[in-house]
Amino acid sequence: MMALLQTKRFRLRPLALSDAPSMTRLLSEDTEAVRMTERLPEPCTEPAARNWIKHRQGPGEHVFAIETLEDGVFIGCIGFKKVSDGAGLGYWVGRPFWNRGSATEAGQAILDHARSLGVRTIMAETFPENRASARVLSKLGFTADGQIEKNLPQRGGQRQLLQFRRTF
Repeated sequence: MMALLQTKRFRLRPLALSDAPSMTRLLSEDTEAVRMTERLPEPCTEPAARNWIKHRQGPGEHVFAIETLEDGVFIGCIGFKKVSDGAGLGYWVGRPFWNRGSATEAGQAILDHARSLGVRTIMAETFPENRASARVLSKLGFTADGQIEKNLPQRGGQRQLLQFRRTF
């Protein structure tokens, strides 16, 4: 059973299949935002969102829906996949909630949670053009760890990614 996490403005609860309609509402018309991620489905239909969610519920996955405390509105997802004492961080926030510090606030709660589970090193990647995500990672104490090339068929094949690292 995954924990429930809370920040000043958000509740982070385990991501559920019932989040697919909210996810679809935020992403179905926003291909630009989807393309800033490695794995979000394009197009983001409800069946594709449900499939994406199912893949975030396996062993080692700690993926949370981000909801506003005030009214319970779903604004995005954040989480990590734990492997031994390391993890890989991923997140997305719907465009209507950008530039409000949401990813940074939720990210701090996730980092605290990961550390409490024994994670010692957490990695994250962004596309070079996703400067906002790089800023979030910097605010969360990540440092740039170089550039890698990754095969991402859903994003056109071989792509360059900036890699970031945070150790506890």
